[in-house]
Amino acid sequence: MSGGGASRRSGFARFTCSLMAGLSLLPLAVLGQSTPPLAPSTQLVGASGAPAATQETFTIAAAEDLLVTFTDFQTPGPLSTASVVVTQDAGLAGMTTMTTPATTATLALTAAVGQYTLRVIGTPGAAGVGTFSVCVAPKATPSACIQNASLAGNITEQSAAADPTVSTLATTLTVAAAGAYTFTYADQQFPAALQSPPSLALFQGSQPVSGAVPLPASPAVITLSPGTYNLFVVAQADAAAAAGLYGITITGPAGVASLLDGSFPVGQLGAAAQPNNPSAQSVTLTVSDFAFPAALTSLQFAAAQNGAVLKQAAAAGSLYFTAAAGPVVLLVDASPQPNGDGMFDVNVQTSGGAPQLVFDQVQPVSSAGGFTSQPITLGTSGNFDVTLTDLNFPAQFATLALVGASEGAVLGKIYGGGTFSIAATPGTYQFTVVAIPAAQQQYGLYGIQIVDSPPTVVLTAMPTTVTAGGVTTLSWTTTNASACTASGGTFTGPEQTGSGSLSVSVAATTTYSLACSGPGGSATGTVKVTATQAPAGSGGGGGIGPTMLALLGLLALKRVRCLGLAVSARF
Repeated sequence: MSGGGASRRSGFARFTCSLMAGLSLLPLAVLGQSTPPLAPSTQLVGASGAPAATQETFTIAAAEDLLVTFTDFQTPGPLSTASVVVTQDAGLAGMTTMTTPATTATLALTAAVGQYTLRVIGTPGAAGVGTFSVCVAPKATPSACIQNASLAGNITEQSAAADPTVSTLATTLTVAAAGAYTFTYADQQFPAALQSPPSLALFQGSQPVSGAVPLPASPAVITLSPGTYNLFVVAQADAAAAAGLYGITITGPAGVASLLDGSFPVGQLGAAAQPNNPSAQSVTLTVSDFAFPAALTSLQFAAAQNGAVLKQAAAAGSLYFTAAAGPVVLLVDASPQPNGDGMFDVNVQTSGGAPQLVFDQVQPVSSAGGFTSQPITLGTSGNFDVTLTDLNFPAQFATLALVGASEGAVLGKIYGGGTFSIAATPGTYQFTVVAIPAAQQQYGLYGIQIVDSPPTVVLTAMPTTVTAGGVTTLSWTTTNASACTASGGTFTGPEQTGSGSLSVSVAATTTYSLACSGPGGSATGTVKVTATQAPAGSGGGGGIGPTMLALLGLLALKRVRCLGLAVSARF
């Protein structure tokens, strides 16, 4: 395990679902044949502690020229800087910046139509906060603000960072039966022991429950009456490790279900994945370092259940264990390169001769924070293009990367921006973005989309030059096309997708086309075949012209003379 906690960023967002059902960080998008897995969109990323940006989404029904006007109200004091950015789909429509002593800034949107997103970011002046308005209006009447497109808000200071080694837990306990309840605490010492035992407090409503839970003495017995209780826990990890793990179990009288039974991460270990295992089963837990954008400097992982660590490992690899019915905690402690980023995958499969995938999650690790993970469930097979674009607002990202994965296998990677294609079958895919704003910047803006790959069409002819009335063979190949239509000469009507060929008679120079469409758009392939005229005087039936007749006559005369000489020699 590496030391300095300042460079460690790891763990999972918390999950609660069936282990057999799979997990996700965001709601799944179920696809139809023509629905893009991830429609073109933009994402604004804030650095750690950055205040939330003000934003508005609006729609312009009919094309018109618009003027966007930003105004600093200078209340309670002037802003130092402010920037307005307008995006459409995954692209930048325009942006403008105001810097003190100016109090206004404008941005023109030419022939605007469709849906837009407007965002405002900036820094306050000495007052620590400032207010503003943004008016979106027709260019001809710039003071006639469009109500659903205009907004007002404030810009505040960047918030101070909290102690990264301290974590809190607040959970509700519902007691159905009166009786003695046993509180059991255990420091699970992963990846290191806590700095000190956690502080626990139990309240019913606003009143603390008498007989506070004593720690580190464990177990402790408290008599509870029926009702709803709130349990609060504050824990601090070891300063060097900056991460820890503890378990709490609350059991009641015989026959009463446990009030709480779980493991809880502390500090920069992050939250745990806690799938609910429906029945006892043997599983294989595999953690892989994707080495993207760079290899991790350290990686530890563990599986815990019922307040105890089942198995743990000090490096990437596989663990085999039997999980009982109930929640299973999966935890990873990972450190990236100094001032760098990394990514790992956690994969759980059933053991045996025919293993079944039961859990799969890609997780980025960043020294600076800032990532999103988008699970996509594909309902149909298809080819898709994954595109990531740095929109350079307000500056280029220090780090911008994306990886696509399925069942622990990397499908494609992008660093800085670009596109890769995947041939997908029905199933769940993970697309993870690591986005770190530039130094001295609180924000960064990127565009992302996962859409059907556009069709491609290649149309060729052999030969490309023929005598008028001659024959050429047209051949074509297509990808991602569902329908194709031919045009040019006798090459007309629907044609098969994929590949095909057809011989056609060329009466005159002709350009042949094959237009194809598919879920990702349309494309057209063309080829030109040149028809040349037959030699002058040539005609049907292969007739012989005057020049050819003269040549044949000379040849015949020479043959006669040769025959005469031969006869003379014989007699």
